Amino acid sequence: MKQKNVIKIECYAIWMLFLFFIPSITGDETADNVTLDSTPIILINESFESGPTPVGWTNTGWLWDYYGSPHNGSHWIYSWAAGDTLTSPAYAFQLNTTFRFWKAAENSDNPMDLEVYVNGTLVWSEYGYTHEDYQEVVIDLSGFTGSHSIAITAMTSGFYGQCVDDLLLVTYENQPPTISNEYPVDSETMVERPPVRLSAQINDNEGDLMNLFIRWRSHQGTCITLISFNDVGNKTYQHTPTGNDWIWGNTTFTWSMNVTDGISWTNETYTFTTGGSRYDVNNNGVVNFQDAGIVWTHRTSIVPYDGLYDVNQDGQVNFMDAGLTWVNRD
Repeated sequence: MKQKNVIKIECYAIWMLFLFFIPSITGDETADNVTLDSTPIILINESFESGPTPVGWTNTGWLWDYYGSPHNGSHWIYSWAAGDTLTSPAYAFQLNTTFRFWKAAENSDNPMDLEVYVNGTLVWSEYGYTHEDYQEVVIDLSGFTGSHSIAITAMTSGFYGQCVDDLLLVTYENQPPTISNEYPVDSETMVERPPVRLSAQINDNEGDLMNLFIRWRSHQGTCITLISFNDVGNKTYQHTPTGNDWIWGNTTFTWSMNVTDGISWTNETYTFTTGGSRYDVNNNGVVNFQDAGIVWTHRTSIVPYDGLYDVNQDGQVNFMDAGLTWVNRD
């Protein structure tokens, strides 16, 4: 007759393990892939070695140390009833998450069925296995990111049952994209009007495709997307500014590169200041009667507003702007 043993359980959630190693990176604007090692994070390291049901876990039916034997250590979980389910709390799945455990049938003449779910979705199953020696199960969960729980469900009822031991859930911390080699260089002064380009190099260290947005803060303070790139790789991307908005002299511009690999965002904001005079509205390097005349012909009483000619930045173009331009002539 079977003898009942002491029921025991232990569960650990270990959230940042192993050393984080990042090699140095060198390159230029046309560099291709740069590789970094991702950081492994052990979410579940469970060999059921002692203690009560872990905080945050839900158990229906599984027994500890009841029949059978452990794979490692002294303790394991055991089921002999269909529907027995052990469910973990939610964990943060990042990159290339993998779930491993060991399983064994109590008696080879009694086939066992076992299923594994992630947030209620069946991700693995084996029906009719009979091996009494422990065999490892490795489940690739790289298709899942975000917050998820894992459930192990026994699907067989009978006099004999099955054993599970040594659960291991490992994910890898995502390395966000990097941005470098911006042009114009951040805080640069005396930049040409308009700048020849707005550009920077982006890299994703795991080789993920990225979505990139180049944006600027308009003279009215609105964030505007100048250009976007979808599903792109590691290299330099640029936008070529055109139009009156970009020829304001002696003006500080703010722009940004915003890139995501689908998991993490990297956002870098830069400024540059143009050369020349704010009153040089025709961008010829000299402020004279021509600039004052151009401002006057663009007064808002007769043409749509254009901020280039609103040199006093009061929201309208009129005789005061023309007068200021003339007063500030070279």
